[in-house]
Amino acid sequence: MQAAGHFFTVSLKLLDKGRCFVKIRTFGLMLLTVANIGLAPLPSQADSLSGPYLAAQRAFVAGDFEQAAEYYQRVLAIDPENIGMADSAMSSLVALGDFEAALPFAQLLTSQGNVSQIANMVVMLDHIKADRWKKVQSDLETGLAVSDMIDGAVQAWGALAQGNVRDAIEGFDAIIATEGLSAFGSYQKALALAYVGDFEGAENLFGDPANTSMLRNTRALIAQAQVLGQLGRTDDAIALLSRADPSGSDTAIQDLLARLTAGETVPFDGITNPKEGLAEVFLTVAVAIQDEAPEAYTLAYSWAAHELAPTRSDAILTTAELYDALGRYDLSSATFAMISPEDPAFLDAEIGRAAVLEADGRNDAAIEVLQQLARTYPESGYVAATLGDSLRRVEDYKQADSVYTTALDLYGEDASSAWFIYFARGISRERLDRWDDAESDFRAALDLRPGHPSVLNYLGYSLVDRGEKLDEALSLIEQAVAAQPNNGAIIDSLGWALFKLGRYEEAVPVLERGSELEATDPVVNDHLGDALWVVGRKLEAQFQWQRALSFDPEEGEATRIRRKLAIGLDAVMIEEGKDPLSVARGDN
Repeated sequence: MQAAGHFFTVSLKLLDKGRCFVKIRTFGLMLLTVANIGLAPLPSQADSLSGPYLAAQRAFVAGDFEQAAEYYQRVLAIDPENIGMADSAMSSLVALGDFEAALPFAQLLTSQGNVSQIANMVVMLDHIKADRWKKVQSDLETGLAVSDMIDGAVQAWGALAQGNVRDAIEGFDAIIATEGLSAFGSYQKALALAYVGDFEGAENLFGDPANTSMLRNTRALIAQAQVLGQLGRTDDAIALLSRADPSGSDTAIQDLLARLTAGETVPFDGITNPKEGLAEVFLTVAVAIQDEAPEAYTLAYSWAAHELAPTRSDAILTTAELYDALGRYDLSSATFAMISPEDPAFLDAEIGRAAVLEADGRNDAAIEVLQQLARTYPESGYVAATLGDSLRRVEDYKQADSVYTTALDLYGEDASSAWFIYFARGISRERLDRWDDAESDFRAALDLRPGHPSVLNYLGYSLVDRGEKLDEALSLIEQAVAAQPNNGAIIDSLGWALFKLGRYEEAVPVLERGSELEATDPVVNDHLGDALWVVGRKLEAQFQWQRALSFDPEEGEATRIRRKLAIGLDAVMIEEGKDPLSVARGDN
């Protein structure tokens, strides 16, 4: 799934009001009645504020916004003048996308002045949805601000909503002139120009090399392609989209690309009204701050985008991903499910929902979602490959092999994404003990992606483990190490290759380095134990084997490690019908 990615380098100092929940000063509030908050009063304040308050705090931190909202409101039933609790209750409701329930709290907070940024946003959205643009402007003039980025865009789009095109353009130009916001302002201005029919002016901004950072996002790419189509430059639009998604995995891009290729005249619908322009603003901010701000805060912006453009899917996808990051898989799955089967983003939403189900440990449900998608989209190599990955992760290698083969047939063997399918199918076939087929797939993957470290390492390590083509295996792994010198798994492969080649003294420091980088990997620690044993450092070897056992190795490996601890590596090898390594290195 194509995540809603960063496409502007936003100067977060300009969003300093948006890094976290604004610290609330305590003011006297008008009394909140029981009817206002919808809960029965508790017997007395002595019945404890601390219990509901602590429960609310724990719930909020855990992302359980439903419980948090309920408990915060219980505190307010006891202490109705606690403005901090009003802010927290409102924030919990906003994190759930329930702006209607949050509005009374927001109105109470804004009545005290500029004490809560989120409250200002909630009230602002209520006015925008009702087309009370003059009220929005007057609130901004009295200091009920959200952030420099939001406030300027609201004023510009608000001017456009009221028919003041010149004021709107001046507003966008002011954003462009603001340090750190040039690309953002240019993108908003391009959308506004396209909205009013000035496609030439919009393309001048889209095509300006100084604004290339604005085109790192599907929404911006589609908007530019539609503008190019309106200018009669369909071939340029097709080329733009083809370059942007060579693997064919972005369904929105592929949908538009198919329509353009078929000769359809595609209208510009990137923005159909100023509210949708502002939805893009809020979504842009959500994407820009999602790695910096708490998820609950970022959710306020993504849900705000949905409030202003409820028929668009981008904000829903972003919101679902935020819930996923919080570990709220139930909310994430439900949010993905908001996208209808008729929406071009439905496929991405279902793949996202399957990933969330898998993260929640519901592997059977995830696979069922993907199997249904494969039936609905039988020509999609992307769906087939994703289903194959899910099957491989639950170790259904036989079925994964079959599905990957279907994916290769759909993509074409020379497609840019085919290398990974060959690689993944090779892993499945290696696990099925079909080594010749697996090796063929690994080499096909390398033909398509020469030098890819993961493929080099897997093929090299497999050859080492099988005791085949050891010199080539060592060369493959050395290439992988050169590409990723701090990858502990690849370093371990190199050490193990040296071990298998009988270069034990060389292997030890390499395996020690691998163990430093992958300290909790049972296989890496087991390998180091074997190498230490062979060079005579037997107490250290036993320590490493004990460490390996503590990291939950597979049962067969665990049994072998216990046996090594009991009788030593050489005796285990004799039991297995092999020469002990002391013989291999020429000891008596």
